[in-house]
Amino acid sequence: MADTAPTPEQLEQARTYVSAEIARTDTKAAALLTGLSLPIAGLVAALPGRDIDPPAAIGVGLGALGLVAAMLTILFVVRPRLTGTNTGYLNWAEAENDAAVAADIAADHRVEHIVQLSRIARAKYQALRVAIDTAAAAMAVLVISLLTTLI
Repeated sequence: MADTAPTPEQLEQARTYVSAEIARTDTKAAALLTGLSLPIAGLVAALPGRDIDPPAAIGVGLGALGLVAAMLTILFVVRPRLTGTNTGYLNWAEAENDAAVAADIAADHRVEHIVQLSRIARAKYQALRVAIDTAAAAMAVLVISLLTTLI
């Protein structure tokens, strides 16, 4: 049977790859959060004092609620995840002494770290997908509601 243990270079490449995917997700989330704030700002600027028929008002309210839900989901995407492992810099702050930190640094936790980062990346991508789906549905409701007002 062949040795299947990854080389140190392969471990480092995997960790770099997963970290880059997390960064890409955070960048996408930030752009989406900015983009979703524009329709909300437009609604806040255009709707006060306007006479809108009740069905359209309900649709606009539901659409705005959907956009806010998508924005909250995106905030959870970029929210730091500070739990999951008992190693690394977050735990060093709580170490009993310098020797405990040195021992943790000397141990090879790369595989554990890659697994944890992969789980974080997957959760971020799933939440981002939910946010995009929610925002798309909310925008459709808003467009339909506003079109019914104009027609």
